[in-house]
Amino acid sequence: MEFVKNFLTGIEANYSVNPWIFVIIYILSIVPCWMSIYFIIKYSAKRNIGGLILWIIILIFFLYTPYIYVYYFGENIPKSVHLYIILIILITSALSIVNLFHKGKIKNSSRFWNIYATVYDSISSLLPYQQVLDDIINKIKENNQTNIKLLDAGCGTGNFEKKYIDRCNGNDSIFAIDNSTTMLRRANRKLKISPCVNFKRVNLNDHLDFNTEQFNVIVSNNVLYDIDNPLSFLNECKKVLTTNGIIVLSTPHDENKVLPVLIEHFKIINEKKLIKKIILYLNFLLNAIPLLIVSFMNLYITIGSVTNKHKFFKKTEITELFNLAGFNIVDISRVYADQNWLIVAKKKNI
Repeated sequence: MEFVKNFLTGIEANYSVNPWIFVIIYILSIVPCWMSIYFIIKYSAKRNIGGLILWIIILIFFLYTPYIYVYYFGENIPKSVHLYIILIILITSALSIVNLFHKGKIKNSSRFWNIYATVYDSISSLLPYQQVLDDIINKIKENNQTNIKLLDAGCGTGNFEKKYIDRCNGNDSIFAIDNSTTMLRRANRKLKISPCVNFKRVNLNDHLDFNTEQFNVIVSNNVLYDIDNPLSFLNECKKVLTTNGIIVLSTPHDENKVLPVLIEHFKIINEKKLIKKIILYLNFLLNAIPLLIVSFMNLYITIGSVTNKHKFFKKTEITELFNLAGFNIVDISRVYADQNWLIVAKKKNI
């Protein structure tokens, strides 16, 4: 009994929380932790990286659960807890990337984006990303487009469509295209009950097989940097855009970095009320490993920009590109924690 009393007193003294609540949370997490360890060993023996990663994520969550209580209601979380979790996340992410390269899955652009699609939706947990989608929608509304016929060139997993359909009018329609079958499959699952959205696999490096002036709005978010010939792509967009239509395009600038996005994300979270803040932190924790994998893959993309495989633009470059393609830029600004250009442009009058 003396040991238990000293243990409870130590928790209260060290963390400034109710020791009984801490112990109850700790006890409830023991069984899931040991179950996670069992499955980690099992999937390691089978060399099943997917199962291994899943149970490492579950283990991290339950290991950290008592300290979530300390974080919000107490103080003095041991630094070893943070270091331990960061180490596990780094090892797990490295395992995932090594596994992808070991299997030879990252060899061409199409396969790369199919792999990227499996973790891409973790980005939607980042609040600056959600703000970019809101910014794009607001730009469409600001330009007074009605009876919208929208082309989303590079729709990914349908995050824009999911957000936009809540605000669109009954006469609006969206044609969403992407070259990744995995991206489109996930997008279809999100919006299978929406009659105003159609998905189609299209290689954006090829001719856009649509009628001339078929759309009065074109949206393209985080796509241009991966296009083989950006000028040709914009020319194709101009062809299918109506005379008074607009293109709203977001793409990383030449000095983009990942860290400012994360800093902005936590800055926004800290402005929320307590319950919302807890939910957002837990959501980030659950998406931590996929986000780190995305970061590794974004590093691969950034390396590609050095070798001219991918192109990130300076303001003068992006302005000249739109001018050469026959567009007048209506507005250009920075979004996504200042890491992306957001361009609104119209066709030049000929």
